[in-house]
Amino acid sequence: MTGFLAYLFTFLLVWVGSTLLIAEMVPDFERLRLRAKMGVGPVVTKSTPALFRIIRPLLVFVSPVVSGVEFPGMRARSERRIKGAGYQGIVSVDDFIAAKFVFAGVLFVLALLYIQLLPLAAVVFAGIAGFFVPNMWASDQIKARQKAITKDLPFFLDLLTLSVEAGLDFSAAIAKVVENAKPSPLREEFQMMMHETQLGASRSEALHNLADRVQTIEIASLAATLIQAAQIGASIGVSLRAQSEIVRSARFTTAEKKGAEASQKMLIPMVLFVMPSVLLVITAPIIIRYVYGMTD
Repeated sequence: MTGFLAYLFTFLLVWVGSTLLIAEMVPDFERLRLRAKMGVGPVVTKSTPALFRIIRPLLVFVSPVVSGVEFPGMRARSERRIKGAGYQGIVSVDDFIAAKFVFAGVLFVLALLYIQLLPLAAVVFAGIAGFFVPNMWASDQIKARQKAITKDLPFFLDLLTLSVEAGLDFSAAIAKVVENAKPSPLREEFQMMMHETQLGASRSEALHNLADRVQTIEIASLAATLIQAAQIGASIGVSLRAQSEIVRSARFTTAEKKGAEASQKMLIPMVLFVMPSVLLVITAPIIIRYVYGMTD
């Protein structure tokens, strides 16, 4: 009877989560578009991640409780993860921390329902693992976003260099490139940087914030180079061209390194799977002839 109730509860949980996910996708997009038109919130119109939409009914009750607790270290780390994932202004720090407790509680309760099938240690581990689910989600989002930004950065810098050398100032060049660039994480970051400067932030502050959000060596180097060029009065076009060459060279070096690592990693499946199959094909006829006495 307990097993039947556990399976029934799991089915209802999946059904309710799927229903909430489908029902809230369109309203969330509309809310973000309206906020962007009014100049409130993020420039991009990304929807709230599905991970947070599913548990939104629980976040309504947990987030106010979390907002009353300091969690200084956890808040700083959570804010950095949200920025790196590209959901600044879409997912609040309170919701991110509350999601950790929600997932910990949900997985603990689900494992507790299967207490007859799982040992007590597995139930406790399920609760602990649920606490780190938002962290794992953020890590995946950050890695994918950083990879896309690093891939598009050389071409973006080339366009920016051409625009500056054609006579546009730095802000107008960014606006021109962003206007004609295809939607991408890099375009979103520079669009957010433009939005910050329009709201009164200096170029140095906007570049610092850009490097803090993206959290890659290439963007940090670009921001430092542009800030230094502005401080000493160097040509921004020359600095951008030099930075573009550095980024492209680093990209080729990384590709060569991964290619060399791939050849080494291929040895493991070859030794475990390919070589035994080849040996079996070669030796099987000899073994069969020997066993059945089919020798010449």
